[in-house]
Amino acid sequence: MKTKTLISIVIPVKDGISTIKQCLDAIFAQTLIDQTEVIIIDSGSTDGTLDIINLYPVRLYQIPPGTFNHGATRNYGVSLTKGEFVVIGDSK
Repeated sequence: MKTKTLISIVIPVKDGISTIKQCLDAIFAQTLIDQTEVIIIDSGSTDGTLDIINLYPVRLYQIPPGTFNHGATRNYGVSLTKGEFVVIGDSK
């Protein structure tokens, strides 16, 4: 039986190879991870970030780099959430 999603974490990223693994490791070490969903909005990473992201059970959405906007991209991520609480993260 699937646990209800309590927390949604939205992380916009582009070329975050230097920090994305540490960021995701920290999230997936949390005690409420079974009630958490992680949504990543990637805007054109070319540095191997996607290879790392694909190792984790996250929901990945990709947008064209030219459409990235700090507010609009975060709002888009929030629109995809299912949790009662939303956290906007950053991999840097």
